[in-house]
Amino acid sequence: MIELARALETGEGVTRDDVSAAALYEKAAQDRPAFTSIYSPPVRLGGSGQVMMIPNADGGPGNAEAKYRLGRMLVEGRGIEQEVARGQELMAAAQRQGFHP
Repeated sequence: MIELARALETGEGVTRDDVSAAALYEKAAQDRPAFTSIYSPPVRLGGSGQVMMIPNADGGPGNAEAKYRLGRMLVEGRGIEQEVARGQELMAAAQRQGFHP
């Protein structure tokens, strides 16, 4: 997803499309919960239910490079509406995750 977004952003091998690149970066940048809570009702009348925590295979922080590149696009207003504060927040989050362009 990141490779396609980068190609669309730069026009490398495909027609440049900042809107599509930003949409792919947005999807890849999303943080996902590490667990999903599932409630299991009681088996018998008067019994108690329980909550089970199921690990998500794709859970965890979103892709740091996607956060940085989307943040840069937001700050510059390139291909999408300019949102400087959100862009700076995403770039800072990427750096906290260890991404340094």
